[in-house]
Amino acid sequence: SDASPSVITIGHEGSPFGNDSLIIKGNVLIGEDLGDAFNADSVLRIQRSNDRAFLHFKTDADQESAILFGDVDDDVECAIEYEPANKALTFSTNNNTETMRMDSSGRVLIGSSTALSVTGGARQLQIEGTSGVTASMSIIRHSNSSGGSTISLSKSRATGDGGVTVVANDDVLGELRFTGADGSDHDGVAAVVKGEVDGTPGSNDMPGRLTFWTTADGAAAETKRMTITSGGLWFLGKTASSLANTGVEIHPSGIMYATSTDNPQCYLNRENSHGVQLQGRKDN
Repeated sequence: SDASPSVITIGHEGSPFGNDSLIIKGNVLIGEDLGDAFNADSVLRIQRSNDRAFLHFKTDADQESAILFGDVDDDVECAIEYEPANKALTFSTNNNTETMRMDSSGRVLIGSSTALSVTGGARQLQIEGTSGVTASMSIIRHSNSSGGSTISLSKSRATGDGGVTVVANDDVLGELRFTGADGSDHDGVAAVVKGEVDGTPGSNDMPGRLTFWTTADGAAAETKRMTITSGGLWFLGKTASSLANTGVEIHPSGIMYATSTDNPQCYLNRENSHGVQLQGRKDN
């Protein structure tokens, strides 16, 4: 009764897929039509009420099963394939070329189908560049979103195990955080290395400085201990160049300032033998 009814052909002789074929021109629903209307771009929909819905592929132990993607010019361009012999799942792109694999141990291999044997055992994530291509990984957050990008490396989830966290957020160019047990159910920050903008960025110029922070025993937050400016000036225990500020500064030109409140600025100690403790030279 429809103006444009679906076409169903079973065992059509002369079919491009052979005599034993099923051709359906139109959308196919398996199960129950519940919820939102059928998506116009979906040709197959599987749905069950109050239950899970699975699409299950089963083959012999030596045979593979896959979901293949192609276009009118190329039969298979991309694929998701299961290898029963290896108990592995592979992902292929670029004319059905394998680009990623999840092996039977749960390892993710990108750019390679073989896990490298390294000290401490094979890694759970392996990224390998092809010939002439550098292996790399980028984690980028959208510029209009809040928060940052984070990579955390920890020994385990248990309290007391330390780790390293790489953070890029709105305040600094990047942070390398060293964490350890803080007596609670999460890791506390023990030390931090930050990359920061040092000055005003200009054309083809991004001046940067490194700052080093540590957390004192019993302190709730880390404190800046040392800074290396974009010009190579080192500050230890201070943040600005001045003899009036307590701390040490070392200039790339070879000048060093040391200021203390009440104690001597320099102690020289030589053990085991008598001899020179301080020497000054001109022209070497």
